[in-house]
Amino acid sequence: MHKQNAVHMLRQAKKNALSMSAALNMDFSYVRFCGEGCQNGCDEVKRPSGGTGNSARAKTIGYYESWSYGRDCDATAPEAIDSTMWTHINFAFALVNPQTFEISKMNSYDDMLYPKVIDLKLQSPNLKVYIAVGGWSAGGKVFSDMVSSAANRKAFIDSAVRFCSTYGFDGIDIDWEYPVADDRGGKEEDYTNYVTFTKELREAAKGLGLTLTLPNSYWYLKGFDVKGLEEHVDWFNIMSYDIHGVWDGNNRNTRKEVNPHTNITEISLGLDLLWRNGISNNKVVLGFGFYGRSFTLKDPSCNKPGCGFASGAKAGKCTGEAGILSNAEIGRIMDEKKLKPEFDEKAGVKWITWDSDQWVSYDDADTFKLKMDFANKLGLSGIMVWALDLDNQDSQTAQYLNSGGTMNNSNGFDRQKRVVNKKQALTGKLGYWTPCMSEKARKSTGCPGGYHELVVGHGKAYDSDALKETTGCHGKDNRILCLNNEVQAKNCNWNRQKDGVRKNFTGFDACFTC
Repeated sequence: MHKQNAVHMLRQAKKNALSMSAALNMDFSYVRFCGEGCQNGCDEVKRPSGGTGNSARAKTIGYYESWSYGRDCDATAPEAIDSTMWTHINFAFALVNPQTFEISKMNSYDDMLYPKVIDLKLQSPNLKVYIAVGGWSAGGKVFSDMVSSAANRKAFIDSAVRFCSTYGFDGIDIDWEYPVADDRGGKEEDYTNYVTFTKELREAAKGLGLTLTLPNSYWYLKGFDVKGLEEHVDWFNIMSYDIHGVWDGNNRNTRKEVNPHTNITEISLGLDLLWRNGISNNKVVLGFGFYGRSFTLKDPSCNKPGCGFASGAKAGKCTGEAGILSNAEIGRIMDEKKLKPEFDEKAGVKWITWDSDQWVSYDDADTFKLKMDFANKLGLSGIMVWALDLDNQDSQTAQYLNSGGTMNNSNGFDRQKRVVNKKQALTGKLGYWTPCMSEKARKSTGCPGGYHELVVGHGKAYDSDALKETTGCHGKDNRILCLNNEVQAKNCNWNRQKDGVRKNFTGFDACFTC
């Protein structure tokens, strides 16, 4: 998981004057600079404009956490990924071998997963699959060592090109967290060495895509020569999330407060650093999070942004880490606790409080729309998501991104109508299985006009467009078989075959036939 901080490493000074000037314009009341007010480079930021266009929908990039394959629950196999939702999938992660500096796999089973992810292109021929190299847990020192000499750079570049050819990857995404940063094993020379490395990789990787990730905050971004890097990459994936988290409590320059980790206010300030350096908006992809940063409140009576926290919130059952919850886990908490979120429209964030002292901020259809509008207004070239496997089992959050609203709009509805049982005679617009939903959603939403509820099921359905089965519903959720009002169904029943005999059955592995 990427980690950054809006006011991290304040004590360090670097040579990037444009970025330093931008940092002095940031309005953090608790930060103390020498002197008062803006001192240098105080001109107004010239933000790009996308007019009334829809540029941010040009690319929808989803990172796939390969370790999600081994989760005890909410595990995501490559076959379960809905490839129709994405223009690009970035497989996270490959690593850099610290001895040979060649590309290496992260998990023992990754070489079994590579072809499964690549095979998603059979369902979606326009899909591109990149290998993402690095990540937070990889550390920064191995990258610093790798780019430090021509021989080390060549070892990585040659192996990476072979790797992509062997497995069929369409491109490489470099996620170095972070050059120059001494708390990440970096050194001053990284600033220029990274540009040299990127130039050489671009020249060697002909026919392959090349992208880099960038942090959203000045304190790590100042280690990147963004203007020097720009000409050698197709675009930058901006990690406009993890702006806040439990690590805020471990730094003398930040307060131990709950704050949304994906708020538009600070995202905009981070992007201003790129505009001050003259980066083109068509080289910028905005990052979204399919997860929330969570906290245990210090005082349960104070539960708004800016209130104190004692620690990370309790670990989720499936993600298993204090201080973070997947959108799937957040959705289940909201359903079980019958929670109504707080909504800050200006910042584009929502948050919930439960069990007295548990707090999490997150994104949903409403906040994604605000962030998408924000990206379109700036004319950004796409969006990326960390991470597609943190969605619920029916890709509900991803559907928000693709539909631009709720799942009941025309795009989402047309897609739902293609979901039918594999052995079911009803197809297309005659009948369809909905995504899984709570009983409350069933009663309030149910089937749309022109359709009626025929039966409720809990198990798998078959997507005849994606040519794959969806996963079964979780907990008390169910899916509805909606039937066109003009269709008369007869002799309908749940059946399955056991020991050669067809028997009525109403649980998993059943087949509904008419």
